[in-house]
Amino acid sequence: MIEKQLNDAFSRGDIVIKELEYLQPQPYTFEEAYKEWWMFYSNQELTQATKDKTRAYFNGHLLKTELFVNLRLDRINRLDIQKKVNIFLSKLTQSKAMLGYASRVFKYAVDSEHIICDSNPLEHIQMVRPKRTKRREVRFYDEIQAKMFEVGLNEYFKNDVDFLTYFITLLRTGMRKGEALGLKWSSVDFERREILLNGRISMDGNGKGHYLKGLKNGDDFRYIDIDDVVIDKLKKWHYVQAQRSMLKGKPINNDSFVFKTLKYSPFHQLKEFNEWYNNNHSTILPYLNIHGLRHTHASLLISSGMGI
Repeated sequence: MIEKQLNDAFSRGDIVIKELEYLQPQPYTFEEAYKEWWMFYSNQELTQATKDKTRAYFNGHLLKTELFVNLRLDRINRLDIQKKVNIFLSKLTQSKAMLGYASRVFKYAVDSEHIICDSNPLEHIQMVRPKRTKRREVRFYDEIQAKMFEVGLNEYFKNDVDFLTYFITLLRTGMRKGEALGLKWSSVDFERREILLNGRISMDGNGKGHYLKGLKNGDDFRYIDIDDVVIDKLKKWHYVQAQRSMLKGKPINNDSFVFKTLKYSPFHQLKEFNEWYNNNHSTILPYLNIHGLRHTHASLLISSGMGI
């Protein structure tokens, strides 16, 4: 299959190699094999965010000197690869996933008759345990902790209406963080007291957000109810956002994103809030990541006897 695609690429002129060179297997570097593999990979039916994340894995890590950038595929030294991989795995939490993509490039080279590559070295080495992410203290808040969290938010973010509204909305609706970031004002219906979710923001490997239609679970849309607290926060934030945008000469409209103006990472803001809370209150509030707010909402619904 790959050889047929490669021949088609040659005929279109996408890859220019002399016919004699194609008939004779050639020594390749890992980077050269990656460029050919990428041509096929990027033409698959993948989201742009997935392609960007994969490219970032290679450009940011796999194609660096300490790994595979100048590696000659006809001169692979397994011991050298093992040492490099051991160091790499200990540095990043996503290192094993990245090496999975590198393995695809090696496999492409092995399967290609025009590349001298006898084996995939990543199939013959020992994988040490990769760096682990710091485990969150709890998976969700109970009712008392949720109230402490909300009271603290109103105190800490009293001058940051955007972050206050963002976190309150996540807590009280259970929407995913990407769904909230992809929310537009046209989807907020104050009269019906509901929000239409039909898109999301997906982050690529470079930390850049891309708007995608539809929801993460494959649904095209869903409606969620909003209570008085969320309505009040959203209305106040809409007013502030409208005033700020007017001063900049770029007034918002119904197609504007509700939370597009968040200046800093919500993840870091939540960590700083948690540190502030525990330094200024006698009762300790366990750290909970953003996705944990979704679990908290579901837990509170179950506790109240409502379905989810």
